[in-house]
Amino acid sequence: MKKTISTLCLALFSWGAFAQNNSEAENTNKWIDTYSTLNQAKDWSGMLAKMSECRAEVPNWEFADYYEGIANYNLKNYQKAVEALSAFLQKNTVTPAAYLFRANAYLEMNEADFAIKDYDEYLKSAPGDVPAMLSKAQARMINKDYANYIADLTAVLAIEPSNMDALTNRASAYAIQKDWNAVIADLTTAIAMKEDANFFYDRGFAQYSLKTPESIAAAIADFTKAEQLGMTTEKLYTSRAQCNKMLKKFAEEAEDYTKLLAIDAANVNYYYNRGVALFKSNKFKEALADFDKAIEINPKHVNAYKYRANTKGKLGDKAGQAADAAKVKELTGA
Repeated sequence: MKKTISTLCLALFSWGAFAQNNSEAENTNKWIDTYSTLNQAKDWSGMLAKMSECRAEVPNWEFADYYEGIANYNLKNYQKAVEALSAFLQKNTVTPAAYLFRANAYLEMNEADFAIKDYDEYLKSAPGDVPAMLSKAQARMINKDYANYIADLTAVLAIEPSNMDALTNRASAYAIQKDWNAVIADLTTAIAMKEDANFFYDRGFAQYSLKTPESIAAAIADFTKAEQLGMTTEKLYTSRAQCNKMLKKFAEEAEDYTKLLAIDAANVNYYYNRGVALFKSNKFKEALADFDKAIEINPKHVNAYKYRANTKGKLGDKAGQAADAAKVKELTGA
């Protein structure tokens, strides 16, 4: 981030302030050059090392406080940065970068209210500074002020309609507010710019959350596209399995649980859920194997015994059906 004060501005200020004292003016210009060089070199430790000498030679030069603040900020000494920049701003309120650096330091310390106040002050002089606007929005998020967070990101998008960070972060905020249509709109815009698996997954989740037959079908399409783009996670397959279940696409649901079992072969719920999907697909032998496995992993899985009893009945194993029904009564005390 380039947040330095130009040598020209410093020189003009210094000569105006100290014209009556040539020696002090010469010393001031010397330190202007010194700190400009150190700033350009990003020698933050060097800035601090020379601070005592600087103050001894130009005790009235307020920009010593400014550069002390910059150095401490870049060295991640955020409290010291705030203190130095506050000292500077008590003497000089017309240097916007000081507000910006102090705002950034407050943000790093999660002091959101102070950060927002300083960003507002800075943005009066730089209303189109998108990075500062995004940082201010971040402070809103710390406060969980989602309405103003969205408003800040909307302001960014008015300047940069294709700002991906603003677009996807606003979609996330809309998701927190459960404004699923707004989530879908923002992610559709993002996908038009970049086909990213996470964008498709997140849009799919928003579609799923609307819970209409059309939106569930759209969610499945988005989850499938995310898979095609390389996403092979449990959250993807469990989400798509749930959507397939809601649309009574049991064969497809079973396929998702097969993929989940490839990720976690000891997950009793995956065996049980695949067994249910296979049962509803009239694949009773395959379902029986899954219920057997679920019971092997968890011998007290009541629902697996219930479904296995029904499955054995479908396969004509009346004795087995009765035995499992008895086991259910034993486990439930019914």
